[in-house]
Amino acid sequence: DDATQRGAAAELDAVWQAARAQSEALGAWRRSHAAWEADCARLTLEHERRREAQRHRAEGKGEEASASAEEEALVLPCAPVKPRLTTQGCYLWGDVGRGKTLLMDLFALSLGGPVDLGGPVVRRRHFHDLMYTIHRRINEERRFGSSMGVRGAGTPS
Repeated sequence: DDATQRGAAAELDAVWQAARAQSEALGAWRRSHAAWEADCARLTLEHERRREAQRHRAEGKGEEASASAEEEALVLPCAPVKPRLTTQGCYLWGDVGRGKTLLMDLFALSLGGPVDLGGPVVRRRHFHDLMYTIHRRINEERRFGSSMGVRGAGTPS
C-alpha cells in the first residue's frame, strides 16, 4: 500500500474525468456546430435571394441597381463555443521503481482504444524525451527564424 501512488492515481483520475467530460461535450458541440453551419448557409442563401429580388424590382422600376442605403445587412448567429479541457494534466515524478510508468500506461489504456478504432491520441513521454524535444524545437526556431513557429512539445511535427 503506497500513499504516494494513491495520490498520483487520484490526480490521474481527475484528469481522466476531465478528458471524458470534454469528449462528451465535444460530441454535442460537433452536432451543434454542424447545425450552426447549416443555419448560416440557409440564412446566407435567403439573404442572397432577397438581394437578387430587390435588384430585379429596382431594375423593373428603372432605378439604379447599385447598392442602396436600404439594403439589409446579413446577420448570422454566433458560432457555438468549443468546449475546452478543464485540466492541464498532471506531472508525475519520483524515485526509480515507484510505479510512475505503470500508472501512466494504465492511464493511457483507460482513455480508450487505438486511434484507428476511434480512441484518442495519447502521447506518454518521459521527462528527458520531452525536454529534448522542447530544446530541439527552440534551437530550430533560433536557426530558421519565426516563420517556422514553435508549437507545444506534445504536438506532432
